[in-house]
Amino acid sequence: MLNQGRAISLPQKWTVRVPTSVVLVGKRTDDRKIYLNLNWYRNENFHTLNKVKVTFAELVSKDIQHLPKFEAVHLVYEVFAGTSREFDVANVGSIVDKFFSDALVSEDKLEDDNYNVVLSASYRFGGIRKGDPHCLVHIQPVLSIPISTGENMQIILVQHEIETALRNHVTSLLQVRE
Repeated sequence: MLNQGRAISLPQKWTVRVPTSVVLVGKRTDDRKIYLNLNWYRNENFHTLNKVKVTFAELVSKDIQHLPKFEAVHLVYEVFAGTSREFDVANVGSIVDKFFSDALVSEDKLEDDNYNVVLSASYRFGGIRKGDPHCLVHIQPVLSIPISTGENMQIILVQHEIETALRNHVTSLLQVRE
């Protein structure tokens, strides 16, 4: 791609490993392990929700400090289970997304986590890692290229859409005999 005679490079894709559980250290009680999922979130009181959110942000802070500030992103959450027990990926991904997006904002990596900045968030199953449940967050920055009219043009590259387009094009070129 060329931008007024200058070559530009595509933005780097970033991946951050984040926990799917948080341990709350109790003053009067034993430590409590919280598994991040929508079922827990909807039933917990707001004091505990805030403590878990703060603890999560502290855990991921060191891993997101090196990231640049993004104008806009697509976030893909790849959830790895610690056991072979089946679960709803969005149940876990939605809460991890909530806490991770808030952490990106508090670390000044995103201006906000609204729909103008986080253009999409998706969740997928990554596999089973016995005893090591976690989530990989793939951050795909959106490339903005100034054009001659003074407006910004956004080019959004999504891997599965490119793969589908290539597959369809190659299939259209092949002639299969009956």
